Amino acid sequence: MGVTVIGLGPMGRAMVRTFLAAGRPTTVWNRTKARADELVAEGAVWAATAAEAVAANELVVLSLTDYAAMHEILGAVDGALAGRVVVNLSSDTPDATRAAAVWLADRGAELVAGGVLASAEVVGTDGASVLYSGPRQAFDAHVSTLAEIGQ
Repeated sequence: MGVTVIGLGPMGRAMVRTFLAAGRPTTVWNRTKARADELVAEGAVWAATAAEAVAANELVVLSLTDYAAMHEILGAVDGALAGRVVVNLSSDTPDATRAAAVWLADRGAELVAGGVLASAEVVGTDGASVLYSGPRQAFDAHVSTLAEIGQ
């Protein structure tokens, strides 16, 4: 099953490389395209727009600064969100997380919020842990993919 990763800072790039190493088809998008160049050379698929990236896979992993960045990016892709599971591994407040869950649900998507308890260098190894919260069925549908980045 494929995965989309939006946000290609150090953590996002580490997740993409981990998914690729596990043989997962991975679509990527970032506001600064140059951050994707090495990943595309390693096998990731570049999406020309955030909407194209979201539409590419049911599972969309966000590695962004906060929920404001999520709203800025995904606000323009409303139609593509229906049927997607959005895993936001960004940090923010509980209120922002709850508001994002409602915002995504209004667009037909489900939010699984999470936090990576590792540095980018440790992602994908036995030393990486990730905490998740959200609808159990949404998490369970993608647990094997999400397990690639950490236990």
